[in-house]
Amino acid sequence: GFFKLKLDNEIENGELILINSIGQKVYEQKISYGENTIMTHGLNKGLYHCVLSQNKQKIPIGKLIVE
Repeated sequence: GFFKLKLDNEIENGELILINSIGQKVYEQKISYGENTIMTHGLNKGLYHCVLSQNKQKIPIGKLIVE
């Protein structure tokens, strides 16, 4: 599957990072202003923490459940 992430503000050196329940980084993708398509087809089922990174500063933005 996939989901879309829309950023309404300009972002420099943006990345979306998904972290699994044991704290491992399992996905990383460059993102930018506007709509970004995030592919999740390679992820195992479970709960992931979503973190937005801008210029190496990390901001938790929510959780994602892959079914």
